[in-house]
Amino acid sequence: MMAFVLLRLGRIYGDAEMENRAVGVFRLARPLLERAPTAVGHLLCALHLHFSAPREVAVVGDSEELRRAALEGFQPSTVFAFAGEPTDAVPLLAAKGLVGGRPTAYVCERFACQAPVTSPRELRAALSSS
Repeated sequence: MMAFVLLRLGRIYGDAEMENRAVGVFRLARPLLERAPTAVGHLLCALHLHFSAPREVAVVGDSEELRRAALEGFQPSTVFAFAGEPTDAVPLLAAKGLVGGRPTAYVCERFACQAPVTSPRELRAALSSS
C-alpha cells in the first residue's frame, strides 16, 4: 500500500523522490512477491502504476458533473486532483484556472496537458483519446 500511495502522491506533486521511495518498497518486497504474488495485491497495483504511462486529471471549479465524469470507469494508472478554485498549492493544479468562468478539467501526461475542457462530454472524449 505504501508504494502505491507514494507513486500517486509523486505523480500529483511531480516529486521524483516519492517515486524513488516507492521503488525502494518494490525492492524490499521482491522476495514476498516471488513467493506469494496473490498475497500482495496492492504491490501489484503499484507496479502497474509505476510501469504505466502517467496520466493526470485536474479539475478546477465546483462541478460535481466534471468530477464524476473524471472518475468514471476503471483508470488504475490515472491520478486526480480537484480544487474548488484555482490554486498553486498542489503542482498538478498550478496555473490551471477556470475557462470563461466555468469549471474546467485538464487531462495531462507528465504535466503536459491537452486543451482544457468545460463539459463532462468533452472530458470523457479527452480521457478516451489519451
